This record gives sequence, C-alpha cells and structure tokens, in this order.
Amino acid sequence: MIDDYMKIWEQDAILQRLMLSVGNTCSMSSVDYDAPIFHKHLKKWDLGAILSTIVIDPFTQILSVISLYRSFSRSMFNDEERQLKQALMPHFVETWGNNRLTHMLSLSETGQRVSYSSAAVDRRGVLHASDNQFSKSVREEWSEWRGPSVPEELAKHLSDNSGKAFIGRSVVIRANAFKDLTVLRIRKKATYDKLSVRERQISQLFANGQSQKDIAKKLSISPATVNNHITTVYAKLGINDKAQLGYQVAQFE
Repeated sequence: MIDDYMKIWEQDAILQRLMLSVGNTCSMSSVDYDAPIFHKHLKKWDLGAILSTIVIDPFTQILSVISLYRSFSRSMFNDEERQLKQALMPHFVETWGNNRLTHMLSLSETGQRVSYSSAAVDRRGVLHASDNQFSKSVREEWSEWRGPSVPEELAKHLSDNSGKAFIGRSVVIRANAFKDLTVLRIRKKATYDKLSVRERQISQLFANGQSQKDIAKKLSISPATVNNHITTVYAKLGINDKAQLGYQVAQFE
C-alpha cells in the first residue's frame, strides 16, 4: 500500500490540506479526494475512512504523518476517536522515532562507550528520526541550525567523504549507511581527535595487537617511524601503555 502511495503522493490534495492544519487530526473519507487516481488507490486497498495527523518537530523540522484507516464497509471515525488520536499523536511519533533509531543503531553498534547523540538521514541529508539530544549537539557546532536537512557543511562532507568522520570545532560525527538511510552519531570533540590521520591509523593497528614491525610493513614505513608515532600518541593522550591506548581506540573509533 505504501509503495503504491509513494508513486502518487504528489497529487494528494488531502496532504496539502493537512499541511495547513499541522498538529490537528482530520477525519476524512474517499469522497474528500478529487483525483481519479486516488479513488483507484483507495478502492484497491479498501480505504474508506481515514484519520490522519501531521506534526513537525520545532527544532529538527522532521515531519511525521500517521494515518489510521477503515474499510468501506465500516463507519467513519467519530469525533471522540479523532480527539483520542490527536491526544496520542505525540506518543505515536516518539515511539516510532525511537524504535526506528534503536533498530538502526543496533545494526551499526561498534561497542563505543562514549555518549553519542544519534539521527537517521536520507541520501539528501534530510532527517527521518533523531534522539532528544541530537539537535542540541548539532547546534553546538552550527548555532543557527534548524532542520529538516542537516547543515550544508555536514551534508557536503557526507556526500564527499564516504566512511570518514566529520571533525568540527566542537563535535565529531560518524556515519554508517544502511540501505537508503544513514545513521549519524555525534559527540563532543575529545583529546583523541587531536591525533593525525596517520597517528589514529597506527593507534588502531597497535591497539588491535599488531607489532610495530607488522605495522611498519603494512604501511611501508620504518619500525622507528612507527615507534615515533606511538610515542607522540602517548604524549598527546597523556597515557603510557598499550592497554590505555586500546581503551581510547575502543571509545572513539
């Protein structure tokens, strides 16, 4: 049903009506539709009565639409049902967003222990779901930001730097793609982020058990250069052994 609707949604006059009444639940029937293509769609899926609500998050500008349907053989939704749906709408939206985000995060979980805020965006950088802290974290880097699209600088980074973290003045953002959506994880910048790309590369290899000789061979550099990088990493992070380095890598990579 949804796949069929997405082919004709731009001709949905009722959607335009709902956009003029954001936050209010509307009760409709098939007679409210003018376009023949929609009558065909409603008849195919036996959608005689419709109870629909649009809400927009004030910060992220994520637009959520939830509709309930009854078949042609059933009665219209009454006003008591309409009011109940409107009262429950914030809870529906919160549950839908949390479930979707939780599922995507479970697929991309990498064992990080630091506190990340999260969101899901499409290929155009438009938000589809976010947790309660995401917008606050984004505004630490881009103070004037409001959704529904991520900041232009971040959108460009996502399109040009597949798999690479965005490291800004205040935050670090990592991205993991799943089908048509991408999970964003955002956290405050840490001392670890001062490491160069090469230093982080060597830190990961060393923390994962490779010897300095193995790392040198893999990266086509001398063991002495590897040792110098590790010494510099220890100094930058204020640590003095491999176990502490492993903890840092597990936290931030």
